[in-house]
Amino acid sequence: KRLKYRNHNTAYYKWIQKQVSCCYSILDVICGDGSLAFYIGDGTKQIVGIDIDENCIIRASTKGMRKS
Repeated sequence: KRLKYRNHNTAYYKWIQKQVSCCYSILDVICGDGSLAFYIGDGTKQIVGIDIDENCIIRASTKGMRKS
């Protein structure tokens, strides 16, 4: 039986958003599926997510992140 994917970091999103609210640009290292980038991305000019796992990058790009 396959377990459903769950991002356990979502509990910290509001706190992180508050910490970076004054930032012009953000680098999300080990971005995973891009959920954090999308959550905090509204308040910043630029956010870049990187990950070593190609499947994570593919998952993030299906959410609308641009691959560059």
